Amino acid sequence: MPDISTYDELSLVGMEIDDLGWTGNRLRANFGDGYGASAVNGNANGLHRWAISSQALPDDADYGDLIAGVPRFQYYWDFFKDHTTGANDVFLIEWRGRKYFAEFVDNTMSAEMHTIDLFSGGVEIRQRRVAGFYEGTDGSVFDPSFHTASMYAWFDETSPDYVGGEFEDVSGNARNFDINGDVITGGATQNGLATAKFNSAGADGYINLVTSAQLFDVFMVLKVREASFSTYQGVLTASATTAAMVGNNGDTKLTNLSHGAGYTFYKNATLLTEATQNMPMNTFGMIHGRWPSGITLLNSQIGKDRADATRMLKADIGEIVLFSVAISAEVAADMRGWLLHKWGIS
Repeated sequence: MPDISTYDELSLVGMEIDDLGWTGNRLRANFGDGYGASAVNGNANGLHRWAISSQALPDDADYGDLIAGVPRFQYYWDFFKDHTTGANDVFLIEWRGRKYFAEFVDNTMSAEMHTIDLFSGGVEIRQRRVAGFYEGTDGSVFDPSFHTASMYAWFDETSPDYVGGEFEDVSGNARNFDINGDVITGGATQNGLATAKFNSAGADGYINLVTSAQLFDVFMVLKVREASFSTYQGVLTASATTAAMVGNNGDTKLTNLSHGAGYTFYKNATLLTEATQNMPMNTFGMIHGRWPSGITLLNSQIGKDRADATRMLKADIGEIVLFSVAISAEVAADMRGWLLHKWGIS
């Protein structure tokens, strides 16, 4: 997938943003005498337009806070030039708590007109789409990096560091899991992406972090390398008595641990009951467990069932995202969709 970090985000410090309307694409035919036909010929989420305005004065360092070390107006003017004649005209903006790709409508403007427009009607921008990125439930662009403050840890296909013996936490929260036993690179690829292989030859492989974790949402992309679980294999547990996800011996499902009211489980895009938590067996899939009040795991570990030394997970794992703050249902849905899109899972 393309890298969202290559796109600049327009700072809205001291800026007002006004919605100029939404446009949906629909092809219409008029057959006369009141008859006609129509069909949607564009994205169902349509396109937004906005106007941004500010009371920033040219080169006035005393008016409001500096942005990126320069006066507000200079920042806005430089940003406008960089995204009209620069290498990339597309940038990110935040609107109503979501992020969108956008571009300036008018590519021709003097500094004087830029000042007038910022003060009066506003500088007009419009939504853009960029191929390869995942679109959220409301048409915004979604990427997990927008939500790292809510994460406990995030491990992707680049994470395993076998020199240092760790799964590197790419969320920036510095929660690297230790690699123990038979966990190696070279799991089956999915959608051209690498995975880590747990217990390919031995039966002692798992990853763990010696600390207490309270988790609310857990997402994993994995393939269990069995037609059914040969033991009660630990997917996500604590090192002692608490378990969040454990495979059910002789079954394709997770064990019903009676997590209680509010707990939900998704396989790919399907919501399942706790009694029917089917896992991706011999095929890649995405699972999502959700505990609305959180579940606390002392010495959290992935791939091992609590203190049992024989119940190790036989799986290829591509991505793990653990949230330590309850995320909204909308963000959870976008997270599921993003993982399915990235890993090419139907």
